[in-house]
Amino acid sequence: MLREAPDCTITVGPLPVTRRPPAGHGRPRSTVVGRADVTGCGRAVPTVSGVGVTAAGRAEQRLLHEQAAANLARWHTSSTEALGLQPRTDEHWWTCPMPAPNIYFSAISISAAPTRRNRARMLEALGPHARDPSTSLLSVCDTWDQLDLRTFGIHRRAGGTWLARPAPATLPFPVDGGTAGPAGGVDARVVPELRIERVVDAAGLAAFERMMVTGFGARPPIAPHDIHAPGILDDPAMHVLAGWSDDQLVACSMTYVTDVAGIYGVATLPSHRGRGHATAMTVAAAAVAPDRPSVLQPTAVAEPLYRRLGFDPLGSFSHWA
Repeated sequence: MLREAPDCTITVGPLPVTRRPPAGHGRPRSTVVGRADVTGCGRAVPTVSGVGVTAAGRAEQRLLHEQAAANLARWHTSSTEALGLQPRTDEHWWTCPMPAPNIYFSAISISAAPTRRNRARMLEALGPHARDPSTSLLSVCDTWDQLDLRTFGIHRRAGGTWLARPAPATLPFPVDGGTAGPAGGVDARVVPELRIERVVDAAGLAAFERMMVTGFGARPPIAPHDIHAPGILDDPAMHVLAGWSDDQLVACSMTYVTDVAGIYGVATLPSHRGRGHATAMTVAAAAVAPDRPSVLQPTAVAEPLYRRLGFDPLGSFSHWA
């Protein structure tokens, strides 16, 4: 398991590298997480989807889906409150009036709606938020992909599959001095020259923010902390990770820890893609809480990467705007 030393340095076991980068100068202060060893990624592990054979297994999978939805809502709460916004939660929805478009949803479903009556209640409960004039853009994550939200004048923009990987003993990479299993057909290698650090101050968060939007091809922040405000660093559940190659910030990820480890914001600079950095940042994000299942919402392009790391389908989601 990962261990956190008294000086707050998080260690990921003995992780070999081909050479050491020169000592950095002028970097924002951060704490070392470790070097990214992805040897053995892709080893066969018990699948999340495989638990659906029995009624007990289906119940376990439904619970994990609910925990994933709750994690997404909690990550949004931490992020939006840090920006000075006022999110709200009821039994059906997480909502937050958004004065301007940004990367966050304005509404997230936090309960399933398997029946017609359930779906009608969900739509009724979303109505006040959808009609709130303080929301400039209605952007909804239907975390079970069960609702038709066209009645609110929005359209289904994207859909996909939640992915999850089990815990604790099936991590397909070495942690805390352990050894990895066979590569299972995936190139087993050490990501060279990637130093992964936890961001702990406002300067580091501003650098993280700039790199993240470049990696995603999104608009740059209007001002520092326009997307990720320093208040998130006061939330012990939030882990902001930066990947450095020499003195350049080239990759990033985030983990939000509740009953599950929600993984967010995995991105790499276009100039550094194809080097295993996204794999390394995902490994580091999962290793923040190796005793808990990891969950994420991948893009279709990124899904094969996560499947190689032992993530399996959990359920569907859709995005509406």
